[in-house]
Amino acid sequence: MKNTLSKLEAIQEIVQHTIDNRQDQFDNRSETWQDSKKGEDFNCKTYELQDFIDYLDSAVESLNTFLEQQ
Repeated sequence: MKNTLSKLEAIQEIVQHTIDNRQDQFDNRSETWQDSKKGEDFNCKTYELQDFIDYLDSAVESLNTFLEQQ
């Protein structure tokens, strides 16, 4: 189980790194692009990744709690 926890934490780091990179890419684009359909779609997908990392955080927290009770 601890191996599973380590893998989940590694995935969290990768996803967070991806979110940070996407946010930088978005911020470095023109305001016109940001307000365009492509910009909105890009930003929406970044938010979806954030939702995914929130689920990962919850899973890691639950697994930590489970392991502490063992």
